[in-house]
Amino acid sequence: MRMNKEAIMANMGTFSHAYGLKPKSGLLLNALKQIDNSVTRAGLMLRNPVNKKALLSCQFPIDAYYTDQMIWVIIDNVEVEAVPIFAADIQDQGDSNQWKKYHHTKRNREYDIIHNGAFSLTVHHMLRKKGRIDLFYPHKGFGFIKKKHRDLFFKQNWCKMRTIKRYQDVSFFPVISKKGLEARNIS
Repeated sequence: MRMNKEAIMANMGTFSHAYGLKPKSGLLLNALKQIDNSVTRAGLMLRNPVNKKALLSCQFPIDAYYTDQMIWVIIDNVEVEAVPIFAADIQDQGDSNQWKKYHHTKRNREYDIIHNGAFSLTVHHMLRKKGRIDLFYPHKGFGFIKKKHRDLFFKQNWCKMRTIKRYQDVSFFPVISKKGLEARNIS
């Protein structure tokens, strides 16, 4: 896979801009120049600046622009910092080896993965919200969850439950996509 540096910068810039952050993508690009072609994905980790706990990360392939597939989890009143990450195990690069540590963390049961095409988010459970299924159309495979006088769209295949019932209490990740507010990874 050929690395497209402009695409990496645009992808990271688009994702971090939605949260009002500026990624240190120059550090990432310098680290990527020093390693071989084994890097396949890059992205950003949003973490607590005090305890350094990862709240979410986005990952995308390094070869093209993925801004049209991006989704953002809503973070309410949580301070975060953006740290560039990439999928490669590098030797002795100091602080730029953010991915290896996080790669093992995301397998923890505290995190869920949300996919949207080639773009994916790994999200900590503390960002889950609660709501109630307001409408569900089983023959069409979609419905709406009511959360504080707002309706969030969901698809049946985004649910972890076998049966979906109207007025059922659920938890989910509120996501902003190019189509609007959505509820993902519903349980």
